[in-house]
Amino acid sequence: MAIHRQTVLIVDDEPLFLSSVAEGLRSSDVDYDVLTAPDGREAIRLADTHGVDLVVTDLKMPELDGFELIRYLMENHPGTPVLVMTAFGTPDIEATVRISGAIGYLEKPIDFQVLTERIEEGLHRSTRGHIQGITLFSFLQLLQMEKKTCTLEVRSRRRRALLHFQDGELIDAEAGGLRGEEAMQGLAGWDRPKIEIDNVCRAKERTITVPLTNLLLEAARLEDEKARGAGKRAARAVEPEPAPKADSRKSKASTLQGSIERVLQMDGVHGAALIDLETGACLASASQDAVFDPDLAAAAAEVVQAERSLGRKLGLERGIHEILVTLEDQIHVTRLSARNRRLFLFLVLDREDSNLGLLRLGLEEIEEGLGL
Repeated sequence: MAIHRQTVLIVDDEPLFLSSVAEGLRSSDVDYDVLTAPDGREAIRLADTHGVDLVVTDLKMPELDGFELIRYLMENHPGTPVLVMTAFGTPDIEATVRISGAIGYLEKPIDFQVLTERIEEGLHRSTRGHIQGITLFSFLQLLQMEKKTCTLEVRSRRRRALLHFQDGELIDAEAGGLRGEEAMQGLAGWDRPKIEIDNVCRAKERTITVPLTNLLLEAARLEDEKARGAGKRAARAVEPEPAPKADSRKSKASTLQGSIERVLQMDGVHGAALIDLETGACLASASQDAVFDPDLAAAAAEVVQAERSLGRKLGLERGIHEILVTLEDQIHVTRLSARNRRLFLFLVLDREDSNLGLLRLGLEEIEEGLGL
């Protein structure tokens, strides 16, 4: 029985660059086939006739550009992961988009080693059966990064939205009889949207002044609350009445533990702990499975102390707020309290199933309640 070889499609309108990348990959003894296309139109033909397992594409191309190619893939090949080559990527956007949908962005000029690593990562995910192509929200972030001017018509089932971009800024939105920021709130629940791109901004006036990233995070948060709301209401209906509080110390410990357990309700969280930085003591912890080790959380105190020492040597005036450590299948998050510099939260996340943007929004609410 023949073993299926995966296929990677590289799309760019510069012949020399395209051929050098393709030959470089082939000469690296990779275990996948490499196809090339000079524009989006040829890329669509190859995707439809040959089938591809991953696409690496430039954005500015003749005939049919990268935006139109991605739009087509979202609608017709929604499980195909996409790597975008861009000159406008930033670490923050990269981290957000990688977790929310697309594999990510490659900054130009391309680092060939990084390119091969990202391709291997994407193909490895697909062989494990967890395939996730670029999402509507990551597509909107892409328009922002590339400072695109256009109007999008987005359709999902019987719903329709118009999104107007001017130089990468979302300035107006219309959906379901709503206008402006309110029109964005329901978009997170639109599955497999169909998108049409008009390369002209047709907004009659500006109704949105909030940054796009803030709108997307808020829309995702509202959708997440909506999805879990019924389950939470049912759980509250059968909860027994809380026992009388014995004393303030027990009450505080209960509040800490309850807040840490709330963190576990967020998608992709394996475990969480509240740590005293000076003593390394674990004040409260909770976990979903054996992946989380409270001793690892306490050891994170040493990392924080080392980072603080480095900051002092570099003369950095602002304190550390968050430290991210990205592993092959996990993300470790260390968040220091803004009000009590002795305390910090430590979390272990699933790299594929978690969403850092939503997590941060949820943590801000929990930290506020704890006075952190």
